[in-house]
This record gives sequence, structure tokens and C-alpha cells, in this order.
Amino acid sequence: MDWKTYEETTKNIYETLGQKLSVKIVGYGNNFKIKGKSKVDHQIDVLTSHSVGIHEYLTAIECKYWNKNIDKDIVMKIAEIVEDCNFTKGVIVTKKGFTADCITFAEYKNIGLVILREPIGEELKTRIKYFIITANNHVANVTKFESQNIEVYKNIFNQMIQTDRYFYLFNDGTKKSMQHYLDDFRRKLLKK
Repeated sequence: MDWKTYEETTKNIYETLGQKLSVKIVGYGNNFKIKGKSKVDHQIDVLTSHSVGIHEYLTAIECKYWNKNIDKDIVMKIAEIVEDCNFTKGVIVTKKGFTADCITFAEYKNIGLVILREPIGEELKTRIKYFIITANNHVANVTKFESQNIEVYKNIFNQMIQTDRYFYLFNDGTKKSMQHYLDDFRRKLLKK
């Protein structure tokens, strides 16, 4: 991973986790800049917004893909940008950690500190190995079926997803592979 991928990953995490709270990404990346009250442009790694009632809250997120702990100077920088741009909050995301002075000063300036890193050592053994995806199927009423196309569609779908590696879990506790589910669906469709 490099710093650019790290910024994008941070943006994706905030975007995904924030969906339930109506958090939106206003902008991100090396070219995303906001002009402050000082008339100076500030580059913001990730800027999020969320609304509560009529109030909008903006959070500036600074990503540091550094191999050393973040010190209080970065907190000072973010605190000044938050003040100059009239943002609600600032957050620093890093893969390593923070110095003691950084933590103390961030608390004083109300700057959030987040460690986001890949698992290492023993943590790798406890990584999630399976994902359960919950999907709701809404099947349209089929009024016409051309059987010569089913294999074409099946081949395209199988190229996109390895259907034998994904499973549907049903309310009654049964489990079917996506391939079995699709084959079953095709058989029912052919009968009609």
C-alpha cells in the first residue's frame, strides 16, 4: 500500500461506515482544496459532512501513512485548518501511532486520533476468513424466456463471480451455494 491508496482506503471506510449516519464525502485526494477565511487554500485528504436537523457538520481528515508516530505539530496544523475553514472537527488517521504530546494536545484541541493499519504478526491468525453477505432478491414476473441465451448469461455471470464460493443463507438455517441457487432458479424458469 502507498499513501495514495491509504487515503482512498480511509475515504472508503468513512463513506461505508457513515452511510447509516448519512455521512457523505464532500471531497478527497491530493487535488482537493478548500479556501479558508484567510484566503489561503488548504489541501484536505478527506472532507466529510453530515447533517443533524438544519445543521451541517464538516470533518477534515488528515491521513499520515508514516512509519513513525505522529507528533503534536500535525495536530497544530489540523487545528489551524479546522479553525480557518470553519470546520466542525478534525481527525488524524495514521498507521503507526501518536506521541504522548500529540495525544494530550489533540485532546485539548478536540482533534480525533485514529490508527488504521493492516494486521500484523499474531493478528493475522485471527483475521476474518469468511464474509456473510445479506441480499434481498426481487425477481420480476417473467413473461418471455428465450432458452438459447441462458448459457450466454450464465457464462458471463460465472466469469464475473466464482459462484461456487458464495452462499445464500436462508431463514430456516439451510445454506446453498450461489451456483446451486442459480441452477435451481434456471430449472424453475425453464419449467415456466
